[in-house]
Amino acid sequence: MHVWQVQTGGHLALRRPPFARYGYAITPGKPFHRYGIEQQACIVEHAFRARARNDAETLARLAPILPFPGWG
Repeated sequence: MHVWQVQTGGHLALRRPPFARYGYAITPGKPFHRYGIEQQACIVEHAFRARARNDAETLARLAPILPFPGWG
């Protein structure tokens, strides 16, 4: 995830606050880029794991905010 963040214009040293949050709650209507960089990484990790274990419920909750097409 962090590789993608850098490739799409993020400079992690400047964007990551010293006390970055890893925990997140999906907020309806909140776009992916409004979550912190560590939260983004966690969201992608959880979606990847849900997809790998065919966890449709979790993937349905996370996929709509992911910046990657076809993750539904």
